[in-house]
Amino acid sequence: MEPLIIEFVICSGEGCEQCGDGYVKYTGCPQRSIPIKMIQMASMSSFAEEGMLPDAGGLNDQDSYFIDFYSKLRSYRNQIRKGDLDGG
Repeated sequence: MEPLIIEFVICSGEGCEQCGDGYVKYTGCPQRSIPIKMIQMASMSSFAEEGMLPDAGGLNDQDSYFIDFYSKLRSYRNQIRKGDLDGG
């Protein structure tokens, strides 16, 4: 099985102290190494696409981590749909 290699979102693939080269490599189930908060944000993103934000109020009332995560997620999805990324 080929490893799953994804861009490290914190440094946008530039490389940093946390990731080294800008990418994260998974050889097993990635969900086992993803923090529960990230899984929850991915789940909340589907509600955001329907206009239901996780926190009360508008966009400015949302947690900045969620906004950053959601923006990256939408960008990646759009790039994959256009064929600009292969998903891994």
